[in-house]
Amino acid sequence: SCRVAGGLNPDPAPRTWQPGRSTTRQQASRFSPPATRQEVSLELAWSMLQFIPAEDRSLWVKIGGILKDEFRDAGFPLWDEWSQTSEKYLARDASTVWRSLGRNPVRASLGSLIFLAKEHGWTPDRHLPEPVPKSRQAPPPGKDTTAYALRIWLSASTEDATVGSHPYAVRKGITWAAGAGRAPVTGRVVGNQTDCLVVPIRTDATGKVQGVQCINPAGAKQTFGRITGGCLVLGNTLDGRIPWYVAEGWASAVSVVFHHCKGNAVCAVAFGRSNLDPTAEILERVFDPPEIVVLREVD
Repeated sequence: SCRVAGGLNPDPAPRTWQPGRSTTRQQASRFSPPATRQEVSLELAWSMLQFIPAEDRSLWVKIGGILKDEFRDAGFPLWDEWSQTSEKYLARDASTVWRSLGRNPVRASLGSLIFLAKEHGWTPDRHLPEPVPKSRQAPPPGKDTTAYALRIWLSASTEDATVGSHPYAVRKGITWAAGAGRAPVTGRVVGNQTDCLVVPIRTDATGKVQGVQCINPAGAKQTFGRITGGCLVLGNTLDGRIPWYVAEGWASAVSVVFHHCKGNAVCAVAFGRSNLDPTAEILERVFDPPEIVVLREVD
């Protein structure tokens, strides 16, 4: 069975699905609360956005996800125009984040946008007269960075002392490599030739490296290559008696296996919330453990 938990602790009354007994993807969809479908036009969404401040980055990304899920690239002009009401606005940052937003069944929906707008004074009869922005084009998909990801990984040091002394690892209390490496990386998010932790993303958990997640000393993360179809597994996969987990990030997975479970567990790094359930499916298909606990972090 596969259970859903908040933070790093299993839910005392989890919902389950049985590996191998029915279609996993259909079962996994039960992890998410059913979305409430509400008809909202671009005009209505734009009216609501004008009441919501764009200063908080987490809220900014959240609303970008809502608009992209609902309107696809037609929602980009609204989000980009609204983003410019913040003094923190950077056009390149907005384009990069929009490209990174894939569909996510557990992400906030239009109902959340309506709730946020009402919190800031919007009501259905308060439609502001400004026309809906339509001039900006959504950014094109980013280029394939798989080759660069492989170069980064091949150049990375995987020595325990090297990885464990990286500022991010030190801050997380990780003193050894734990499956990761360390190398200089250049990217829009992490910076130019920045000293980064490099966490490999392996095809079907144990195969070749198909991508890497790079983490700079401040904790900013940038992925090169592909996440879909891959993950990283930590722990002894040959011991069928120990519990199996899936966590969003590398530091969380290390904490589960080596801090909470003293090495008597297996935990897969999903590299993001939207990839938790697909990673559980990979573990089921490749290893067929008796139970998989999916750890959803509470933001």
